[in-house]
Amino acid sequence: MLNISYISDSDERIEHVYQLVNAVFKVFEAKLWDERYERVSLETLQSYAKKRELIIGEYEGLLVTAVHLERIDKFSFRFGMLVTNNEYQGKGIANQMRLFVEKEAKSKGAANMLLEILKPEYETHTEKDKIQQWYQRYDYSLSEIQAFSEWYPHLAKIIKIPSELYILSKLL
Repeated sequence: MLNISYISDSDERIEHVYQLVNAVFKVFEAKLWDERYERVSLETLQSYAKKRELIIGEYEGLLVTAVHLERIDKFSFRFGMLVTNNEYQGKGIANQMRLFVEKEAKSKGAANMLLEILKPEYETHTEKDKIQQWYQRYDYSLSEIQAFSEWYPHLAKIIKIPSELYILSKLL
């Protein structure tokens, strides 16, 4: 059974979240970024936790998953950085986290949930395509495609290939 909870900025497990997120994304997005890239800093995670936006999941006492959930406006939330330790994939953990953030957002008045998937502009990224299909199975639909460099100009220097953000949304 997955134990899901918010994590505080002073919780020592935040270091483990930092390691988990960066390890998963380093492999998952290796062809997109140069070696200087870090998916998230410890300071950013602490900031998320302080705002009660960082959620973790523990399976059999081990921290195996995390996600960032934030309010965008009165009726919309966005989640991102959903990661699961590779050893625990295929156990429905990511789906439990998805359900949790949707329920949390809905309980706070949200009518809409958003998420972003970073994909190469001119080539296929099979794993990213699988992720998009996975979300679409749960009623997320493609709302728009934006140039990554326009949304995150400070990261445009270290991305290796032109990329786009696929914005998916779902009515809750």
